[in-house]
Amino acid sequence: MNSEPPAPPAASPVHVTPPVQAERPDWRTAMALAHALGREALATRRRRDAADMTDGMEWLPLHDAAGRILAQELRTSIPVPHYPSSAMDGYAYAASPTAAAPPQTWLLEDWTGVDHVLAPGRACPVVTGRAVPHGTTGIIRSEYAQVTASSAHGAAPESAHGTEPAPAGGTAPTPAHGSAPGAAHGSARLGLAPDAPLSELEPGRHIRPAGNEASAGDLLAPAGTALTPPLLAMAAVCGHDVVPVLPAPRAALLYTGDEVISAGLPARGTVRDVFSVQLPHLLGLSGAQIVSQSRIGDDPAHTWDALTHMLAPGTDTGSCHAAEDADPAEATHTAENAHTSEEMTTAADAHPPEAPDLIVTTGGTGRSAADHIRSTLTALAKSTGGRIVFPELDMRPGHPTLLAALVRADGRTVPVLGLPGNPLAAMAAMRVAGRALIRGMRGAPAEVPLTVPLAAGSPRQKAERLVPARPHAASVRDGTDEPAWEPCTHSGPNMMRGLTRAQGWIVLPAHSVRTGERVLFLPLEW
Repeated sequence: MNSEPPAPPAASPVHVTPPVQAERPDWRTAMALAHALGREALATRRRRDAADMTDGMEWLPLHDAAGRILAQELRTSIPVPHYPSSAMDGYAYAASPTAAAPPQTWLLEDWTGVDHVLAPGRACPVVTGRAVPHGTTGIIRSEYAQVTASSAHGAAPESAHGTEPAPAGGTAPTPAHGSAPGAAHGSARLGLAPDAPLSELEPGRHIRPAGNEASAGDLLAPAGTALTPPLLAMAAVCGHDVVPVLPAPRAALLYTGDEVISAGLPARGTVRDVFSVQLPHLLGLSGAQIVSQSRIGDDPAHTWDALTHMLAPGTDTGSCHAAEDADPAEATHTAENAHTSEEMTTAADAHPPEAPDLIVTTGGTGRSAADHIRSTLTALAKSTGGRIVFPELDMRPGHPTLLAALVRADGRTVPVLGLPGNPLAAMAAMRVAGRALIRGMRGAPAEVPLTVPLAAGSPRQKAERLVPARPHAASVRDGTDEPAWEPCTHSGPNMMRGLTRAQGWIVLPAHSVRTGERVLFLPLEW
């Protein structure tokens, strides 16, 4: 197996400053546009925070900060390590100024605590990570140590390789013959084992100096850095308990469709809701916080009311009101009830609705008489002074995806991502545009796609295709090279089965591709 990571693509448009909108971008341009819109939304949020005289950040305990973005630079508050410590289990010793050339020995005494002081010619046991006693010259590791003991009654000494050092932070060994802590083990002496290298006696041997990893005040990470588990661990090592982070983007979800039900077996002409069980988790994995979820029918007035209500929560939009006794399991909307919306349960239900930073819709992005998201967003973009960033994508699946930038009354940009109603098409669009959008809104850098070899050639096709994929079984069994990837079966735009078996997305270009040729690759979010 090749241990080297797949190389990034030779040329990556995600690094190029994109235009603010495009008519029918390919998936990589769409990714760049979405990320740029996310940064724009973040910038307008910061300007609004500054106008409101707020700092636009929050302080989180380390345990709750994984994946969040630093709002300020993070520096060490103490040296790391903050005291000299032992790198080995063994014995600390203090050389005598008049010590003879090797072989030499040291009188062994008990370790008494972190402030233990070794006099010249003395030694004591230590364990890995323990603070080395003051006056220590070096440490002899246990396997190279020889302790020669003699009884208090003058019996012949016994030799053995090492003794048991005390556990880190624990209690020192019981002193020999009842002596007080810190006293010598009778006449026990420490020396080098016959086969030990003389390099064990180099001054500073097996000692980790204070500040060896970082000095006090060193920069650990600049503002805008994602808080990874190792970075959180480093913050803890430095004594931090909380870290300043940018607020998580608040997302509102709007599910559409007269034919959609959320429980039970679907009858002829109805389908089960596949979005409310996965989209909140996908958005959460990307770093967003869900503040509201609603389901509506296919009606233009209701669509307008739902979106304007989300854009400015708490306003009376005329026909979009949350039913106090709405049944969360009832999701079917016919022509007779198309003007009633269903507020779904969220963690924020007990509080007044929050204005979202981001709106995601499902379905209604086509151009049929039953599709109203596209026309509504076009009208809202015009009325709020916003824009349609892209009305569709030049990729399959996910072609009907659209991205709009609406403007709230306070001047903040609110992105609206319209996902197609077909499940796999929506997931492909979410992976390309949704994830990039949220990365931008979090202040995270743009993603750079990877590449993987293709297990079998792909013919020329009309447009690029994002396909759920997994390593080819034969190449995995071979184990001698990087696995080649193959598309999963059951990967039509209306299917989910193929994605359940996938380990990533491969991008099959419009031109033909030979077996073994590298194609672009996007990892799964989960």
